[in-house]
Amino acid sequence: MPRTSARGWCGRGRRSTPARRRPGSASCESSRMGRFRDALAQDGLGAIAEIKRRSPSAGDLRPGADPAAIAPAYQRAGAAAVSVLVDERFGGTWDDLRAARAAATLPLIAKGFFSTDEHLRTARDAGADAALLILRDLDDGACAMLMRTAAELGLDTLVEAHDAEELDRAVALGAPVIGINARDLSTLRIDREAQLALVAKAPTDRIVVAESGVHSRAQGAAAAPSGGQACRDRLPSPGQGVRVDARGGCRRRR
Repeated sequence: MPRTSARGWCGRGRRSTPARRRPGSASCESSRMGRFRDALAQDGLGAIAEIKRRSPSAGDLRPGADPAAIAPAYQRAGAAAVSVLVDERFGGTWDDLRAARAAATLPLIAKGFFSTDEHLRTARDAGADAALLILRDLDDGACAMLMRTAAELGLDTLVEAHDAEELDRAVALGAPVIGINARDLSTLRIDREAQLALVAKAPTDRIVVAESGVHSRAQGAAAAPSGGQACRDRLPSPGQGVRVDARGGCRRRR
């Protein structure tokens, strides 16, 4: 059965600027590889929580968000992993990833529009365990090259698809973790029915991440009959009494 996680994303382009490498910022690659993938492969319906200050479609979401406070709060709440926006249009920076890494021990995925080896090196040096690769913005050759580079750096990758053609590409590329984005990045509209159909179509030997449009336990659990076993999106503030349910997405504490 494929594993599924759900997360939110909107916008497109390549605005994630590599930061200059800091002395002593790199860590042991061998200890990173597989952490993100293995976290999603655990039994039960897991959750990847997201740190995002704003989005091009919705505007400001959490302008004063402090990754150093939010990441450990998500960890205490039971998230399987945390996604950190590093793209400036989402109010993110590479320092946000560094702050989350210093404050939490669970796997982190760097979220941006990555198209070069240097992007991946910067993600690794900032503390990421994985990086997002969006097939909409990459041809097969470029994606394959970035997947190889990520593996050499000790990073997992999440290869994102939106439609059946992109899902077929991700499978052919051998991506072990495949994201199915319910949001059409051209229109920013969300189609959950189409997403769940693609989740069901995905090979059973892959971890499948149902991205976008998951804002409740029920929405996260809806992916399970299609073969999904996790959910990922931007959760409400951890300070508002949110608990991540290991088997049912996210819900508020009673």
